[in-house]
Amino acid sequence: PAGLAARASHAAFAAATVGGGLLTCLLNLFATSKVKLLSGATVAAIVAMSLLHSQRPASDAQNSPGALAATALAQATDENNPATGDTVAAPGDGIVPSSTTVASSSNRLVLKIVAADSGQPISSVELDYWLWGSGENIQRKPLHATRFGECDVPVPRDTVTRLILVSQADGFADTLLEWRPDRGETIPQDYTLRVARSAPIGGLVVDADGWPVAGAKVGFNNRTDPASETRPQSDNFGWPFWITATTDAQGRWRIDRIAKGAIRTLDGGASHPDHVRAEAVDVNGASEAEAKLLAGTFVYKLGRAVIVRGSVVEADGRSVPGAKITVGYVGEVRSRETTSFADGSFSVGGCKPGKNLLSAEAKGFAPTTLDVELVDNSEPFTLTLQRGSLLRLRVVDQAGLPVAKASVWLNPFHHGPVDPTGKKPSPVQTEFNRDTDAEGRLEWDGAPKGEMRFDVSASGYMRVSDVQLRADGQEHTITLQPALTISGTVRDAATGQLIPRFRIITGWPNWDPVNNTTNARWSNIDRFWLSFDGGKFRHVYEEPMLGGTRNPGFMFKFEADGYAPFVTRPVQADEGEVQFDIALKADAATSVTVFQPDGQPAANADVGLVSLGAGLRLVPGGFLRANVQSGGSLLATDAQGRFTLPPDDAVTLIIAAHPTGYAEVPPATLTAEPVIRLQPWGRLEGKYLAGGEPASGRSLLFACQQGDRRTVSSDFTAYQVKTDDAGQFAFPQVPPGTHKLVELVPEKSQPGRKAWSHVPLTDVGIRPGETTTITVGQ
Repeated sequence: PAGLAARASHAAFAAATVGGGLLTCLLNLFATSKVKLLSGATVAAIVAMSLLHSQRPASDAQNSPGALAATALAQATDENNPATGDTVAAPGDGIVPSSTTVASSSNRLVLKIVAADSGQPISSVELDYWLWGSGENIQRKPLHATRFGECDVPVPRDTVTRLILVSQADGFADTLLEWRPDRGETIPQDYTLRVARSAPIGGLVVDADGWPVAGAKVGFNNRTDPASETRPQSDNFGWPFWITATTDAQGRWRIDRIAKGAIRTLDGGASHPDHVRAEAVDVNGASEAEAKLLAGTFVYKLGRAVIVRGSVVEADGRSVPGAKITVGYVGEVRSRETTSFADGSFSVGGCKPGKNLLSAEAKGFAPTTLDVELVDNSEPFTLTLQRGSLLRLRVVDQAGLPVAKASVWLNPFHHGPVDPTGKKPSPVQTEFNRDTDAEGRLEWDGAPKGEMRFDVSASGYMRVSDVQLRADGQEHTITLQPALTISGTVRDAATGQLIPRFRIITGWPNWDPVNNTTNARWSNIDRFWLSFDGGKFRHVYEEPMLGGTRNPGFMFKFEADGYAPFVTRPVQADEGEVQFDIALKADAATSVTVFQPDGQPAANADVGLVSLGAGLRLVPGGFLRANVQSGGSLLATDAQGRFTLPPDDAVTLIIAAHPTGYAEVPPATLTAEPVIRLQPWGRLEGKYLAGGEPASGRSLLFACQQGDRRTVSSDFTAYQVKTDDAGQFAFPQVPPGTHKLVELVPEKSQPGRKAWSHVPLTDVGIRPGETTTITVGQ
């Protein structure tokens, strides 16, 4: 075929120059040649060559006749080349340019984007492009791939520390690529991005009366699980990306850019300027919501809004034009903003009725905030602005030296429980985030009176939160301690060789008062899961693991494929530089398959790895996926029902949960036979009597046998029911085994909070696939 291609391209194009058509010339060539038999692949290649000649400019050196013919023939004779007919590329774009198009410059990445199932190029893909380097991040305008599915990505290799790309194309899943050169990862010269087909989702947006709303915005982010992340490519698009759609005239919307496996991780809502934003729906643990999204029948219901009117004046009553008005919390998605008119009046629609915040700020004045009760046709409000007070502060290190460019942020949110009496004023709502000067000083002459709370952070220092200050004209000093830096090596314990790829999971020590032990609690936030290449690591921690509380310190887990994990000692936040030389022992992971009760593989089943501090929450049909559990303790099976069980001695039990069944298995059992067979869920129903009469309105909780929220427990909300007027209750999907039925008795508590006493009623035995009926209170 290669020799034929050379002869065909030379003879045919020579003939074409004197007026003959290319296809005619090729046929004439065949008639006069000694070719006795042409394979189907060769014929297809020559037809492709003729099409390419008719659609590509002859001046393109990369698309010369010989190069195109060779490429066509190479693809046509490749046994791994999928069947034709895929419509992912425009007509005539089925040939991927050869590797000779790779740029010679080292400061770019040549990205080829193809369909994962067919290998065909995807044309005109948009790429969201984020680059970090030299201490700052840059978001460029979206990059665009060619009709051949190729894109040149600028990569300043001398300065880049992090690169993120997210592909966007209808019919395909938004796919994230990430490299971290600052952690030893190398950004390649070229990369083939294989993008999965998406699963369309959709639905309807209606107003408070059920009428369709046109022009509403629907948007989704996804709550990623760092334990399931793959590098450099992932279907979890995550922060800072959103996938959005706008409803049509009938209020309908559709999104076709999310992988089916990522739908269960979605978190999103709907909004419109004239309505109150619909309640955000977290698809995690809500199988009904997932099913409706996939069926295109999910309904977002917007709330009924009110219009807020009023005026902004100075203390002497003069109007303040151009004042910024905010209804709600600054930066919150439900807030509404406007600007006062020349006479100081304002009007803003789409506001949430009930208790709310109303704020105003203008240059030369201190911002002010009122706690208001909003109803339809509320009387106009008057916001009076006072001259600002002077706040002076200085940020220093532990030696008393100034910290320049320290960021000082005013926290505008409530602290602690809400005061239902309304006597405690809400925090003033304004956006304040400024840096200190070379002397570590900062002044704000427009500060409001009263107590304010700030967060202070700076490069190389540990962030401090909840710093309480008043604008009294005196200089307040804030002292920052050095950041915690860990560094070292990770080696094979037997050979001493550096392990080429590993990750560090960051957590904190968690004291267990029941067992009188200190257990590690691992973060679910992706920035605390660090991947490194090259066997060495160095990382600076500038924030505590828990906010709003005293810094509990840090713990670190080192993991690598083919090795047992290693957990470090607790590390205090003020230890400065800490060196670790980690030796991991070889130990293979186990591939386990989960089967449904009918023998079919259990795809997308939840798998809980029970250990001290795991904090797993069982819900009907699975586990709660709201990042309440310790990081890495909740896995999921793939499309074939498989998951990888890590060699971790801390795991004492494996629980598999799926809409069709439930099972508990000790780790040792899976070593001998790596199979989990689910049993059908049971059902619990019954009647509650008090004094021999049906007791209505009683709150009951189904408590699974572990009953320890530090390891695994039934979710407080999902497994709570109330008895009806006949005293009857039902839990339609409960796990087999011996469990407890508990009554929840409300207690007095702090304002703005709720508390219950858990009163055990009886033990209940649940059999797989059967209904257990009980009567309590006799």
